[in-house]
Amino acid sequence: MKKRASLTLLVLLLFQISLAQKKDVKIIIKEASEAFNVQDYETTIQKIEEIKIEFKKNSPPPFVLSMEILAKSEIIKTNPLDNYALITSTRNLTNKYLKNPNSKKDLNYSAVVQENNILNTYPKDLATFNAQKEAKLREEALQKEREEKEAAEAKLRKEKEEVEAKARMEREAIQRQERLEQERVRNEAAAKERELNRAAEEKAEEKRAKEAEAYSKKVDRENKSHLNSFSSLGIQSGEIAKYGFIYERGGRKTIGFRFSARTSLTSEEDILNGKATENKTEIELGPNFKIFKRIYLNIGVGYGYYNRIMNNDYSGEVNLEKTGYSVATAGLMIRVSRVININGGAALMDIDKDLYKPEITFGISFNLKGKYKY
Repeated sequence: MKKRASLTLLVLLLFQISLAQKKDVKIIIKEASEAFNVQDYETTIQKIEEIKIEFKKNSPPPFVLSMEILAKSEIIKTNPLDNYALITSTRNLTNKYLKNPNSKKDLNYSAVVQENNILNTYPKDLATFNAQKEAKLREEALQKEREEKEAAEAKLRKEKEEVEAKARMEREAIQRQERLEQERVRNEAAAKERELNRAAEEKAEEKRAKEAEAYSKKVDRENKSHLNSFSSLGIQSGEIAKYGFIYERGGRKTIGFRFSARTSLTSEEDILNGKATENKTEIELGPNFKIFKRIYLNIGVGYGYYNRIMNNDYSGEVNLEKTGYSVATAGLMIRVSRVININGGAALMDIDKDLYKPEITFGISFNLKGKYKY
């Protein structure tokens, strides 16, 4: 609400008060402003009365009067028909404030104008006020009477419903007992027939269970002895480039295909600060060769790069330079099941130039084709 936001500036306006005023007046004005901001309007009015005593014959500054008007207006809004004297005094105070030319400089002037429009909607004389108040009291009394009548009728309805529910439950209990008795007679009649057929049914069920078990074992043996082709997607990690993914395809023929990409995700800031020195990003692809039913040989080639620190002794600057290199990989992939594959291997840098320490890689992938045969 604009008036509350503007009142937070009141403390700054304290410097406009004459230096001849006592220091206590500033403190009381600050306390009144703080009380208003937390919507403690009773305390606000009490503090303003103390301020008026300090000003004696002179009128307080416009912003003090506007704060009093706004506080009293908020109290009136809670119950407009509670205190006619409060409405009259607030209305008179508002008229006095609006007639003062200096009030237009007050930050709360527009808020007071809005509250004045609201005050003009309230009764203009005591007779009208009392008439509206009595009408409200009569309406509240009628509403209370209606509520009590509705509560009594609801109680009677509830008691009637409880009686009817109790009678209905008794009828349902009798009917349920009759149905149980009828069902007992039917069950006894059917029990003899079931006893005669039980032995034959047990033998038939046992035979079906054995046939089902035999068939299930046969299917399991066939499934275990056959691995489908695969098209797998998974994660790939390494000692340095720990974050990556891998795609593998094969199984039907001797030669398949694979593709992987990995990165260390090391920030340039960490490299420059010396928090992390090892970093690389690699991408490689190549074929896979089926060696056994579950074991595949992977080889691949690709490209990679890493950031290295470059010291410029002349300018005194430290920069990062991306250095590219060729990648060669080799490893094995094992098909743990029709769905899960695990792999491991090594990635080497620039094997055409020198033999560097390889980076060990490992990963897991999942067959996107599931358990279906292709």
